[in-house]
Amino acid sequence: MTDCIVVGGGLIGMLSARMLHDQGLDVTLLDRQEPGQEASWAGGGILSPLYPWRFPDPVTKLASLTQASTTEAAAQTFHAAAARLVPALVDLPIEKHWAGLRPGSPQGIPYIGPHPEVEGLFVNAGHYRNGVVMSIGACRLLTDLIMGQSPICDPSPYRIDRGDFPVRRHNAN
Repeated sequence: MTDCIVVGGGLIGMLSARMLHDQGLDVTLLDRQEPGQEASWAGGGILSPLYPWRFPDPVTKLASLTQASTTEAAAQTFHAAAARLVPALVDLPIEKHWAGLRPGSPQGIPYIGPHPEVEGLFVNAGHYRNGVVMSIGACRLLTDLIMGQSPICDPSPYRIDRGDFPVRRHNAN
């Protein structure tokens, strides 16, 4: 019988599943594709027209205005841009192109911990562009909380009900 279900097979989902398994839990990992094939995998092939670490506001504004879809014309535009940066790419075909937005919290601090209203539901999400660099610490904190162990750090800054996210309240009536 499964003790824990992890939804989302990106880096954080896979690492959370592994850490929970290492603690002795029977874990099921669910994803719509093969684990590691969505945003975590695509991060290795991102072509950004800006340096997001130099221009975070324009990139964030662009992402908020962008639809999560793509066209053949967009793929060709990005292929041409990539070929200008790396000329060896000019004759290589595009293997796959897609568009999507990386989920982030309003304050840029991920949500890690128990859901305030759904017993047994834990969240580790909203890392935006920092999922890779935060993954080990975020997954360790989540594992500590799920296992009832002393957390590796103070979990209060990562709480879902910290006030910057509209947690929906359910009315029993």
